[in-house]
Amino acid sequence: MNLPPSHTPTALGATEIELLNCLIAAPSQEVAAQWLGYSPTHLRRLLKDLRNRFAVDTNAQLIVLASVSGAIDPAKVLPFRHLDPAVPARLPAGGEAVPEASAAVAAQGEPERLG
Repeated sequence: MNLPPSHTPTALGATEIELLNCLIAAPSQEVAAQWLGYSPTHLRRLLKDLRNRFAVDTNAQLIVLASVSGAIDPAKVLPFRHLDPAVPARLPAGGEAVPEASAAVAAQGEPERLG
């Protein structure tokens, strides 16, 4: 995928990468803010600044853009076992895959903060 230079998040700093990784791994923005030691309002402001900087409308677009550009790798931060092809996801009666995450997330606790 060829992105215009203005849409390539090559200049993400360690703090911004940590922010996006926590946003991916956390069950909610509030939890991501707590993990990062930010208030939910501060996290929303930082995300808004990043969205404006890279000319995207949503956090999902921001994450996809950072992933496609190689700045982050969502597969490395998600605690879901179903991402490992050797571990199949459980299929409930409804047919949708359910990640086996609850025990993994509980065992993981808070992610390490970068120095």
